[in-house]
Amino acid sequence: LLKSETYKRLNLSFASTSAITLGLTVAGWMAYAPKNGVAATQRLLAMLSAFLGVVVGTRVWQQSLGQGCAGVPAMAAEAATGLSNSIRQLFVPVTAEGVAYRVMCLALLAQAVVNLFAPQRVVATLFGAAMAEGFGAVRAWGASLLFQAACAFTLADAADRTRLKGTTFRDMNVGLAVTFALQASLLYVAQGRSGIFIDLGSILVLVAHVGAS
Repeated sequence: LLKSETYKRLNLSFASTSAITLGLTVAGWMAYAPKNGVAATQRLLAMLSAFLGVVVGTRVWQQSLGQGCAGVPAMAAEAATGLSNSIRQLFVPVTAEGVAYRVMCLALLAQAVVNLFAPQRVVATLFGAAMAEGFGAVRAWGASLLFQAACAFTLADAADRTRLKGTTFRDMNVGLAVTFALQASLLYVAQGRSGIFIDLGSILVLVAHVGAS
């Protein structure tokens, strides 16, 4: 099963977003040293988790490619081909559920771009001031949003193939719904109101999950 396009996409996305998170965590450590042992332990655990994500995700994805894609150039070409195919597929929905998941995917991608490239806007919105210490955390959140977008796209593909009733996709629906609910709760606590993209995504996921039951 790990050789299917679905799991190839997920493993490559997992490895890529883990690499981004690892780089951001290391850069954050260099820019702002942890103020106490708890903060240092938290960052070390984040770095370890991201590193394992890169290793495991890359290894499993590489094994799923087969012998014909050995070496970095072949792997890079395979990744580029998969990305271009996914971009084309993103704008060609087949079912109504597929449209809903695509809206969610695009919303998550938009928020991820803001988090990664304009973290000061997010920090200022949440806390009323652009505190530089929070930029790294917001960028790391952006990396996680990229993976959530990949999951939403995977569910869009499953919806187009009428596969949402499969165990993998049902579990992914639940996982995304819980993730969105947690993010919305954190945003509510920080800002006094939850984010529209997160709320919309949570509703769409829950509706699609009920429909697939």
